[in-house]
Amino acid sequence: MIEVLHSTDPVVISFADSLLNDAGIDHIIADQSISVIDGSLGVIPTRILVAPDRHDDALQLLADAGV
Repeated sequence: MIEVLHSTDPVVISFADSLLNDAGIDHIIADQSISVIDGSLGVIPTRILVAPDRHDDALQLLADAGV
């Protein structure tokens, strides 16, 4: 899996998650539980990971959406 996005903003992560779901791009949201443990201080970013063969598609989708 390759990272396509990392952010401490849960709204950005949620938006990217929706975009990837709608496009049918399988992905994993990593470190979401850890960012909650930090007390919502925004210290630890949440990451979105995709398979290597969908990396370029995911990056293009997110870029087109302004993420």
